[in-house]
Amino acid sequence: MFQKWRQRARSSGDLEMSTSGRPDVAVLAAKAKFAGALFGIQSPSKFPWPGLPSYLNYVQRQMELAGPACLQPLWDAFGFTTPITTRQIFELLHQVAVCFDHTSAAVTIDEILQSLLTPFGCRIQDLGPDSQACCRQAVFKALSCCVMLFTASLECAPGRLLVDLSPGIVGFRSNLPMEMSRRPISRLIQELGPLLPSQEHILAALNDTRPSALHVSSLNAASLKFISKIRITWTSSLGCHLLFNPLKRTLAIYRFPTYCALQCMNGESVSAIDSAGSPSCPIFALLLREVMLSYRVLFGQRRDSRKQFQKVQKRRVTDTGDEYDPLLDIVCGEPLGRHVDALPGDIWPEAVVDESGRLLEQDVYSTSLEFPLLGARLLKIQEFDVRQQPSRVRDLWRDRRNPLQCPPARGRWSGSSVSNSADKCWSLM
Repeated sequence: MFQKWRQRARSSGDLEMSTSGRPDVAVLAAKAKFAGALFGIQSPSKFPWPGLPSYLNYVQRQMELAGPACLQPLWDAFGFTTPITTRQIFELLHQVAVCFDHTSAAVTIDEILQSLLTPFGCRIQDLGPDSQACCRQAVFKALSCCVMLFTASLECAPGRLLVDLSPGIVGFRSNLPMEMSRRPISRLIQELGPLLPSQEHILAALNDTRPSALHVSSLNAASLKFISKIRITWTSSLGCHLLFNPLKRTLAIYRFPTYCALQCMNGESVSAIDSAGSPSCPIFALLLREVMLSYRVLFGQRRDSRKQFQKVQKRRVTDTGDEYDPLLDIVCGEPLGRHVDALPGDIWPEAVVDESGRLLEQDVYSTSLEFPLLGARLLKIQEFDVRQQPSRVRDLWRDRRNPLQCPPARGRWSGSSVSNSADKCWSLM
């Protein structure tokens, strides 16, 4: 199924090379071990999803950038005297992923840090105040690379846990008091801002007897660009997905769908996040599946939106110099058919798959069935879009939000425009 993707991954130069030009077996093993712990992949070393190396390369670069400020004090606490290596970075990430996924839901940053220090005969109390702050920020950074809901800062500061916020992102905290390192991770995530909706919000949305309708005609990327003049930005933070700034007219989209797909296929909830919900309401799993469906709503379901992705957005993702996830080519750039049908049914919300697991696309979705978590964000975008009017003749003809409505203004420019508009309306009836 993914043969073409595997070939692309092998030829993309993602494998870590040793000084002799051969793949570094130790680095590959460390990456595979980390991916196996995080996603529950049976044979992660085979990299069946080509987007997986992209995610791993992103994580590696983030941790390397954090090295001088955050990782080096942690390495000093370990007693290491050699420079930080890629293998050591992924071994650290593996240990954090194991604690994050398999310990109790009340796991804290301090507990993870102590589990890292114990094999070296060290305790948190043995470290100086500055070293404690840097080590906690290092664990905070590793944690953010595992959960991807937020982006921890590359710097450290006494008494604070720092977060990097993208320009135009509002409503989130840029730092937390260091005391939060002793609180459950689920509580820490809640304190950062609306990265995840509360369980009460989700249950209210699921039980809403009058849900709002979400129209693809008003939410697709072509309409957002040409009618509403909205500019799409690509973010590495899942919690910022679909955040819309009406003043700057920017919409944030998460850039790593492979991360979402692999977590959906894992089949095991991430306890430290889902502790904010309940066994019958796994918040993180619901979020990931809604993110995957939102790619289809924004890009994949409309031909003009797919063209927007292929010609504009794909270049915008790669122009940032960050890693590009090849799964975007499928979920954003392909119509419903062979390539989309080949994707596992586990990555979509249950309400939009048939008995065989294939995606069933719709023109209208519901805030209670398909988007109980992201519905509020999509509704905000839709309400903004429907209030906009085309500003140019070309945009007027691109307007497909209500194809049965044929404004008389369309006939003001020429007689042929009137004729074409009438023919178009009669063909739709």
